[in-house]
Amino acid sequence: MLARALIPHLRSRVTPRTLYLVAGACLASALFLAQSRAASGRAGPCPGAPGFSVLSSAAARWDGNLVAVIEGTTLTQPPARFRLLRLGHSIMGGVFLAPAQIAGHSVYSAFHLQLAGAAIVPGGRRSLHIGLGAGTAVRGMQRAGVVADVLELHPEILTAASAAFGLIPKGLGSTDAGLFLAGDALATAPSLPNGTYDYIIHDVFAGGEVAGPLVATPFLRLLASKLRRPRGILAVNFYGEADEGLLRLACSLRSVLPHLAVLADEEEAAVRNHVLLASWSAVDPGAATPAAAAALCEDQGCAKVLAGLPSRHLPLPDLEQRCAALDQGRAGGGGGRSPSFRGWVAAGRQAADHWSVMRMQIPDPVWRCY
Repeated sequence: MLARALIPHLRSRVTPRTLYLVAGACLASALFLAQSRAASGRAGPCPGAPGFSVLSSAAARWDGNLVAVIEGTTLTQPPARFRLLRLGHSIMGGVFLAPAQIAGHSVYSAFHLQLAGAAIVPGGRRSLHIGLGAGTAVRGMQRAGVVADVLELHPEILTAASAAFGLIPKGLGSTDAGLFLAGDALATAPSLPNGTYDYIIHDVFAGGEVAGPLVATPFLRLLASKLRRPRGILAVNFYGEADEGLLRLACSLRSVLPHLAVLADEEEAAVRNHVLLASWSAVDPGAATPAAAAALCEDQGCAKVLAGLPSRHLPLPDLEQRCAALDQGRAGGGGGRSPSFRGWVAAGRQAADHWSVMRMQIPDPVWRCY
């Protein structure tokens, strides 16, 4: 059972393979930054990748990573045409363009999973999105009549989501436009009114890592204060294995909100997306209804994800004891290795794993394109 993997299993020694992976990920990131600055503004077919093209590209002002809109064709029969949003060496989301029966559908089910809170507790009026991506979760909320506010670090992402994925602050049929703000959420979130949001979706994973302060307890506590009581739900996306990293995040959330449920993406892989749902009230994945899913979803893939929430539930037995043991290990230094060192090694492994997964999904020449 995957829950058993939550028992911390970082190796007590750092192997040469780990160091090579970490060093390789760091070198690759540096090369990508140089590539991004050189590629900014370019568009056209991808050399060496038939059927793929770049529609637009820009170097992010915040960190220099390449923000690009890419179109390509699957190798399946019949083939399907899709459009993706790239940030650095991550895919932030995308939609199918053809054939007609799947046009507009999200290419990744993980973004549907982020709507679980609204399926479990329907009827909310406003949502907050920390990180936009291609806007799949925002569109789902808007479809259900929820006003969506967005805090996105990169203005280039906001521009691309609007131009290439049709995202607008005002949802279809809505009379109230949401706030679409570019900037650091650490600086902008405190100014948002407390007790406002029925749903907060937090997804800031990119490039194999997440900015530590954005998943630290103080920021999670701040977000909890923005939730409407008693049924508001905070959904935090975690990409990685069901290991110490997931356990740490679960413990942090549990320290600021009393109820927690963890959902795992359908992909049967060790490294995958998880969505942690935290609230002032009990969170029951089995409470999602077909009517709530229909309000949020525009395709059967999304409805299937939300209908199957109980099967995606990842139990966390003895969470309080595990969190206490984790705190003791942090205080004790983890057998001679500082938590910061172990965290650095784990982050390096995660970045390397993410790099490999991205290249299994998208051909390597596409990543070298522009």
